[in-house]
Formats: sequence, structure tokens, C-alpha cells
Amino acid sequence: MSSGRYVATIEVVLKGDNKTGKTAFARRFVLKTYSGWSKDTDYDFYQKEGVNDKKLILAKIHERPREVIAPDIAYLLYDVTNEKSFQQIQKYYDETIKDAKDQNKKVVIVLIGTKADGNAEQEVESKETPPRKITAAQGKELARKLAIPFYEVSAKKDINVDRAFQFGIDEACNNLLAAKKSKEIEASAKALVTIKTRESASHTNNLGETPRDQPTLGMRPQSPA
Repeated sequence: MSSGRYVATIEVVLKGDNKTGKTAFARRFVLKTYSGWSKDTDYDFYQKEGVNDKKLILAKIHERPREVIAPDIAYLLYDVTNEKSFQQIQKYYDETIKDAKDQNKKVVIVLIGTKADGNAEQEVESKETPPRKITAAQGKELARKLAIPFYEVSAKKDINVDRAFQFGIDEACNNLLAAKKSKEIEASAKALVTIKTRESASHTNNLGETPRDQPTLGMRPQSPA
């Protein structure tokens, strides 16, 4: 959808268990800052302007997706150091697909492995980074199974955050553009059908009816006796 000076407004939701880094993920992209762990709040909302195909767009990022039933983008987040959060991804995926079907809307879904602060396959705990429980290969396999893109990110070290957001926004803009063109084509088709129907009705009236007071071609009016 569009709003004022923006050619499109992209609704983005972040889905995942508590403490999977949703706040850090959003703030790193929008504010370019990292504040570490933050207390869960009832609702967090962020806005960021961007450019797609030289046109200004607005991304609205909802950390608590309850109020957005059918977003344009859904990021499904799990913490690579928390196995349970990874196991919950299927639930969030199914929920997103159901809402999209109910609203008849195409949604870009992206799998995000957060807190990938150390080596991609680090399994030994360090002072800075807890041990990894989910490998990059496991994330890729789940993404393959769900047929969705996958990124491992680190808000702390600013790794892949912008890349993941930009991918989703570009894909959502493409979907909105395609939907707009589809509606324009449908409207044009309906208008053409209406014109053809009117022309057909007019043609039938001109050729298929004889005015009451006009004699039929080839016949002379009879004089009264």
C-alpha cells in the first residue's frame, strides 16, 4: 500500500520466541546501534525510510506482530544458541502461512538465525559468545525444507542485518508492484468488456429493430380504403 510521499508502505513483523534478539535485530537496522539484551515490552514498533528503484518507501517493523495479521514480510527468528527457539520455527511458519491464506495476501517469509556472533560453527563457550547449539547447516536445511531464504545474523557485530532486511523489502516491493499491475490489467479488462457490451447492444438495436412508424423496406404503405 502507499501513503503520502511514499510509493509503498511495507509492513514487517518479527516472529520468534522471547529473547531471540528481535529487538536487537530491529534496532541495528533502524538505529544502527546495539544495546545488548533489553527487557521484553508489550509492543515495539520501528519505522525506516528506504529507496527501491529510486522511489521512496517506508518500512514499518513490528516486534510484536499481534496487530498485523497479514504483513508484507515475516522474519522468523531463532537464537543459534537456543535449540528450543529453533524447534518453534515450524509453528511460526504455519501461523504465517495460514494468516496469509486467510487474507489472500502474498507474504515474503525469511528465516533468521540470530546471535551468530562467533565463528559459524563455534561450539565452545567463550567469554563473549555462548556455545552454538544450531549449526549453519541445520538452518540451511530447515530453510530448504520450508522453501524460504535464510540468513545468519549478528546484531552485536552488525553481520548480515542490513542484507537480510534489504532482501525482504526488495521482494515485498516486487510483490506490491506485481499486485498493482495485476489490478490495473483487471480493471482495463473489465472496462474493455463494458465497452464491447455497450457496442454490441447498440449494434443490435440499430440492425435488429424497425421503428414502428417507418415502413418496412420493400413495402409500400397502403392507402386507407
